[in-house]
Amino acid sequence: MNFWWVNHKQTHKQEISGGYLWSPTVNRDGTRNQTYLNMSRTLTGDMVFSYAHAEIKAVGYVSAICIDAKRPDAFGDIGEQWSQNGWLVPVNWTILTTPISPRTKFSKIAHLLPVKYSPIRPPGIGNQKFYLTEISQALADVLLKLISEVNAGVRFHIQ
Repeated sequence: MNFWWVNHKQTHKQEISGGYLWSPTVNRDGTRNQTYLNMSRTLTGDMVFSYAHAEIKAVGYVSAICIDAKRPDAFGDIGEQWSQNGWLVPVNWTILTTPISPRTKFSKIAHLLPVKYSPIRPPGIGNQKFYLTEISQALADVLLKLISEVNAGVRFHIQ
């Protein structure tokens, strides 16, 4: 099982309600982007933390392998900044009753953040240029603990 953090401020509503993640395959200038390439690395059963507007608002499990897919119509005008061609990863999301703010918990997670492609930077501000980043199980464990402290009855299992 792998663990992922998605920064999707602009499209989180569409992706959460639609049950997926979507990214273009390349940057607008045609160059490769590791955080887009990560879409093709996801596996069924992987866990994803949804970060938007400075909060982790949902946690999901990848429900099927990544596929080639056109940009979702649901993105509307927001999506015009990306190419039509992309990748789609189906995700079963659980929306948190009480989102958590990594900024307020930064001292508890800073030492666990990846050195390269960190999804947030000090003092807990999202790196929006990084769409999907892999995180460690240690960071996932801490995030799940923080989530469970403020979301009674919500439990996630690590497979």
